[in-house]
Amino acid sequence: WYTKAGADITQTNYKNRRPVLRMYSYRTGEFQGNLDNIGSEQLIHRMGNTQHYTIFSHLNYQKTIFEDHNFGLMVGASQETDAFEVLGGTRRGFASPSLDVLSGAPSAGQTNEGSLDEFVLRSTFGRFTYNYKSKYLFEANFRRDGSSRFSEDNRYGFFPSFSAGWRVSEENFLKGSSDWLTNLKLRFSYGKMGNDLVGLYPYQSVLALGQDYPLGSDLQGGAVKVALSNPNIRWEETEITDIGLDLSLWGSLFNMTFDYYDKTTDGILRLAQLPSTSGLLPPFVNEGVVNNKGFELILGHQNKIGEVSYGANFNFSRYRNKLVEFGTRTFDTNSFIEGKEMNRYFMYQDDGIYQNQAEIDNGPTPRWPAKPGDIRFKDVDGDGAITPDDRVDVDGVNPDFFYGLELSAQWKGFDVSAFFQGEKGRKVLVNNQWSLVLPFSVHGANPITWWDDSWTIDNPSTTKPRALAYSAPEGQSIKEPSTFWLRNTSYMRLKNLSIGYTLPSNIMDDLFLDSVRLFVNAENLMTFSKFEFGDPERPGDNLYPVFRTLTMGATIKF
Repeated sequence: WYTKAGADITQTNYKNRRPVLRMYSYRTGEFQGNLDNIGSEQLIHRMGNTQHYTIFSHLNYQKTIFEDHNFGLMVGASQETDAFEVLGGTRRGFASPSLDVLSGAPSAGQTNEGSLDEFVLRSTFGRFTYNYKSKYLFEANFRRDGSSRFSEDNRYGFFPSFSAGWRVSEENFLKGSSDWLTNLKLRFSYGKMGNDLVGLYPYQSVLALGQDYPLGSDLQGGAVKVALSNPNIRWEETEITDIGLDLSLWGSLFNMTFDYYDKTTDGILRLAQLPSTSGLLPPFVNEGVVNNKGFELILGHQNKIGEVSYGANFNFSRYRNKLVEFGTRTFDTNSFIEGKEMNRYFMYQDDGIYQNQAEIDNGPTPRWPAKPGDIRFKDVDGDGAITPDDRVDVDGVNPDFFYGLELSAQWKGFDVSAFFQGEKGRKVLVNNQWSLVLPFSVHGANPITWWDDSWTIDNPSTTKPRALAYSAPEGQSIKEPSTFWLRNTSYMRLKNLSIGYTLPSNIMDDLFLDSVRLFVNAENLMTFSKFEFGDPERPGDNLYPVFRTLTMGATIKF
């Protein structure tokens, strides 16, 4: 019988002193007002208390019958409880900048806030296992999870799973192959998982306070319903089926692991599709089906030639995504269309850069006022004008495949290992990183060097548009999401390189040490990619560059 309990309690005390900061015109020196319109010293004081409690307990029983039949049984229960409470206030007009308590300012105009969020997840679970001579393997699991995010009628979900394995290499008809067939195992598994991440209590009809309204000559406190609720929401369910194969030949000379999986998520928790004219925020619903299919392959080789031991492991994976059911198709920069990939790109197709006014006058009517140096779009429907109907589906939101390669070798006291990883085929929209791509977009930031040879009258370019500040009223085609700003992030990176040397054992005896290993380790040493806008491994977070790290040290054991 195994039981554990834990508590994680965090208390925060936050103070924000806001002094009066006056602003003046850079050109005239005239007073322009106070920053954030604060005319007096302000103090924001907020205190928070977060409590997370867990308890987990299970009984485990194992039994072997007739030497070869091995049984296992486990049953248990757990509970997680979360509570987050905030209390805060704000006052202005402090008599002295040294006062840092709310009572140091008058109560007139003060504001206060307070909130309490609570959440509980209660579960029961169990497992049954059986194997016969480690040849035939079977396991069955169940979970019954209850979430306070749902109403009492839909609070609990049942999530079973089972798996089976057959070690074919242990069969009598293959015993004569043991000199070359080390292991052959077939695997099958099926499981269901649940998701309740839908915020706190969206099934309840809630009133929002602070919606004041005038009545006569006074302002009355009001409460209104701002969002629709849905008491029928339930657990989102994901079913996964996996078929696998494990193979080893001649010991570890050749190893292979292959898995094919089919994953379907049903009853997706999302906001309902309602028009804004409804006047209320939409409720959460269980609507939508998404399917993912893919495979993973791992190939390995281990060998020793003389005093040199070496190994190599290669992995390759690929998946495909399809939106099976969704509802009304939606279009923005991305699209949700039944039968296609989820979240596919949906945008204008670029057709080069306008080089002169004649190209603008003789081509399709631009959607926005255009000048030479702007991005030209394709008139897909051929109506002579660029309209939203010219936007099309574009591939690239998901990569074609991922891969990795690990190499290692040892000779006498020396060892070296290298790990490469990469992917191919993913495209990212880079112009949504305004501070990275468009000049002067954040606090007057300078443009990146990519813009050095942008289009100008004296330096016409067919690959780069003219440089405009993001806040400029013109050049909308440059700012508009289009295939021009879709960039391929395919890459291969030497993620890790390690070189070490272990001192001979006879030296250790003289030093009264067990072992000493000297090493040099490098992270993110080299990257091969045509991506121009930061780190291709994390293209959505390019405000900071990836670090190349070199570490030298020694591991000493006494």
